[in-house]
Amino acid sequence: MRSLSAGGILFPLALDQQANVATCAACITPLACLGTSATLALTSPLKKPVAISSFTGALDGMLWSALIIANIYVNFSVEDLKIAATLFLFGLAGGNAAGYLAGYGGGSEGAYVLKTISAVQLLWAYFQTLRIIYGDELTQLSQSENNLHLAAATTLSIGGGLRTFALNVNDYDITAGDALFIGSNTLKGALILSAPITTAYLFSQDTSYFPPGFYFDRVFGRLDGVANLAGAFLGAYISYRIAKKDDLSLLEGIVYSVVPAFAYWAALAPTSVVPEYYKIAPIFQVAFDVGTSMLVYRFIKDF
Repeated sequence: MRSLSAGGILFPLALDQQANVATCAACITPLACLGTSATLALTSPLKKPVAISSFTGALDGMLWSALIIANIYVNFSVEDLKIAATLFLFGLAGGNAAGYLAGYGGGSEGAYVLKTISAVQLLWAYFQTLRIIYGDELTQLSQSENNLHLAAATTLSIGGGLRTFALNVNDYDITAGDALFIGSNTLKGALILSAPITTAYLFSQDTSYFPPGFYFDRVFGRLDGVANLAGAFLGAYISYRIAKKDDLSLLEGIVYSVVPAFAYWAALAPTSVVPEYYKIAPIFQVAFDVGTSMLVYRFIKDF
């Protein structure tokens, strides 16, 4: 890069030009990506699962590369951030490419979505299992124990996600919308069974602050872990049986998954007016979420 020195101050002549080029590239890139994708879709005989499989593959790549990066950094004390950026981009691109190629092999759209949902929810399930085992001592584990659990959770997420895909890849009764329906109800089941325990815990405390998932009480922490896992299992099982009979489109699955979440958070609103409301908020949050879910589901089926 050429530069000019004046009065002991170095002025990079190419700096403004580089900034302009970067700005130009940033403006053009979204249109270029959209145009390329649209051109491929219009000129290539894409099979139906390709869009879903490539998108979920990219999500898997991001999640699993992030977990692998975390394992590398905590076990080998790596400080170079370029390694993390490189591995993350490689994971994203590799997952996207793997999903794209897998989609050409066919399979159920729901299987691709369930794979990604399982990869995330199995991490959550592993955390709940640790709560049951360690109780309030979970935050006091040694560095080596934390590293071991991180490695186990990473293995469970990758292996469990792929196993879920293998079990459902030829099940065409499970659509992409059904998969979102199952994933959403898995979380709802956990919320329903854990809400009474959360409420009882809040009534036993003098403060409203506690990190989500951490109850600084051995009994409540373990009970909540059991309730979450049991509720998640029941929610997944019941919704799976429903999904086998009623097929939801992708849009219907997205609406069913997203809209009740607004009701769930809306149930917290009275806290700003009645400070003590937070103690019973979990019950109202579940009631709002489940009620809205039933309303949305009936609307979907009727219209």
